Amino acid sequence: MNFRALVPTGRVLSLSLVATATVFAACTTGTGGSIASGGHSASGGVSSGGAAASGGTAAGINVGGTGIIVPPGGAFPSMPIYDPTANPLITEAELMAFADPNNVGGPGVCVFEPHLSDASGPGALFPMNWLRPRFRWTGPAGVTLWEIRFHATSQNTDLVAYTRDSQWILPREHWDIIAAAVYDPITVTIRGMGPGGMVGMKGDFQITKALAGGSMIFWGTSTSAVMPGTSRLYAFTMGDEAVVQVLDASQSGVMGVLQEGGRNYRGETTEAPGDVLAGFTPGQVRCVGCHSVTPRVLGPDNMTPVMYGEGSAVAFTDHYPWNKVLASVDPATPGAIPAYVSPGAQMIMKMPYLGTQTFNKNHWTTGDRTLVTTFGRRTDPTKIFVDHTTAGRLEPLQHDLVWIDLETAATISAEVPGACTMWYCDPRNTAMIAREEDLVAAKGVGWNILPTGETLSISNPEWSKSGDIIAYSVSESSVDSHPDWHNNGSDIHMVSYNNKTGGTGMPVSGASDPGALEYYPAFSPDDQLIAFTRAPLPSNTTRCRQRNIPNDAKFCANNPATLGDNPDGPYYNRKGEIYVVGGNGQAVRLRGNDPVACSGEVSPGVLNSWPKWSSTVREVDGKKYYFVIFSSGRAYPSQFNITPDPLYTPPISTKSSQLYMSTIEVDAAGVVTTYPAIYLWNQNYLVTGPTTFMPLPTSNLTPAWEDASVPAVPPGIVIPK
Repeated sequence: MNFRALVPTGRVLSLSLVATATVFAACTTGTGGSIASGGHSASGGVSSGGAAASGGTAAGINVGGTGIIVPPGGAFPSMPIYDPTANPLITEAELMAFADPNNVGGPGVCVFEPHLSDASGPGALFPMNWLRPRFRWTGPAGVTLWEIRFHATSQNTDLVAYTRDSQWILPREHWDIIAAAVYDPITVTIRGMGPGGMVGMKGDFQITKALAGGSMIFWGTSTSAVMPGTSRLYAFTMGDEAVVQVLDASQSGVMGVLQEGGRNYRGETTEAPGDVLAGFTPGQVRCVGCHSVTPRVLGPDNMTPVMYGEGSAVAFTDHYPWNKVLASVDPATPGAIPAYVSPGAQMIMKMPYLGTQTFNKNHWTTGDRTLVTTFGRRTDPTKIFVDHTTAGRLEPLQHDLVWIDLETAATISAEVPGACTMWYCDPRNTAMIAREEDLVAAKGVGWNILPTGETLSISNPEWSKSGDIIAYSVSESSVDSHPDWHNNGSDIHMVSYNNKTGGTGMPVSGASDPGALEYYPAFSPDDQLIAFTRAPLPSNTTRCRQRNIPNDAKFCANNPATLGDNPDGPYYNRKGEIYVVGGNGQAVRLRGNDPVACSGEVSPGVLNSWPKWSSTVREVDGKKYYFVIFSSGRAYPSQFNITPDPLYTPPISTKSSQLYMSTIEVDAAGVVTTYPAIYLWNQNYLVTGPTTFMPLPTSNLTPAWEDASVPAVPPGIVIPK
């Protein structure tokens, strides 16, 4: 289904009602008494055993013309791999305890990475070009040596590795060979010897021949409070072992709104005198999250971009009062305005109360370069306040869809009004009046409301990849481009774009259950599936919009003790889970929602949210493979509590989140199998030089997974373990 047309009949729109496409119904110890520091070195080489980086001998097999040589004995090295950092050195006597490979030992080990098979289903399924697996586990105190063993029926030998740590990363040279050759289940046994004897855990994971395409751009932050240096975008491509910074809020100030002291392109002050945020200059962009990547339209070879730089920019919504920004992430011009964004479009994007945005490659060419977002529903959309005589922020509580022509020829005054001495500007200000008149005149030409017939608020629109349909969330209210935390309902609807004329919005079957919250929709690359976040309805329906400002008319306090078992609305909901729905209207819950059982954590309860798909669907051996990225607040090393904004943050979870990927398999009969989530451990390392990196302690959210042009992670970056 490519959602080219909506069928405007019936109360609930099942995806199967949309025309024109097929729908899925879907040991050698050496000569001495200890083992020297052989094995995988930090530089990626092999010394004491195992396959060489070149892939083995000439007698090996070249897998599929890839240039990867599988040794005659198979993809698993015949010699053990020893952790080169093991201290003290591993002794022969210690290794003898592991002589029987069938002795798994007693309980007490919990393997966190990767998620291995268990009573609930299969283990993680890795794309063959994915980041090499990291193994991380916990065990009883006093264990002095660990063994990691791989076994697959297709292989002549087992892969065996030894370490004194409780974390081990499969060496890159071995991963390259294994990922290209081993597609039957790999049984992993991790066992350790300590004072109480042998302990261990056993389970499977698997590799698919399918390749995960595209690049990842995500938002990293450490606080909900808006401060300089806390909002950045980072990126990597498949297989990278660290991430690069692509945009800092300070790099995109040219697109920002002059906010303080009355000098504002919209003609109004957004903050009271004395309430200016420290560290920011007037007009500086404050936040770069909730971003979308511009389309990368390819030529006939399906490889070369039609225009240089396409796919190397992001659009995002700035901090209050929610103007829109479009900025380059090209390493040569970070933060620059792309040449196709006209001066008039720049001014339109400075209007207040714009939401998250979406693009479509069919509307991304010269003469039709369109951005769709949401827009505050107000009598006068060009002003921050409803009128100029009210001292206070009077934000719109509901949003409509709006399109913006990024190439518009509309002429809009860019003169900056004079400074205000009060909370609002004098409406007689000549520059302000001229600009507002120009913006109103541009309506219908440079921008306009896209009719949907919705009476509730629209947020988080998502354009189908190749079709004409826009999916979105509908809820009681939205101010900052997301369904507000205090909302008690949210569903997924969709409408036809219909060449800017819109249509009648209709519920999506399987994603519009009145007994649940459903929000943050995302179309799969082939438009066959929609992923979304689902959470239970709030227990306490009297929650109000958070605003901890004494003596303010909108003062609101939500006592956490009164919020019940389901405390959150459709915003950073701690009980959120990722679902997908297809043409049969049946929502499928992802196994990736669940942390490993032995961790003690369960879902719902770990804050799964914001699903996005990889840029490409792969078909291998008659099966389709989809890859979904999402954020989750489940426990991970170095997890921290996010600093809340003291004025506006509602009593949501403060646990930091990280990015996880889950594979979805659809066979020829339409049977859907979803796999456990894979932790992206590279998000914890930031590139600082050709061979250097540093820890990246951020909460990582709102990923965008597209065919984007992003700076390369240097090949010399190799994380030792």
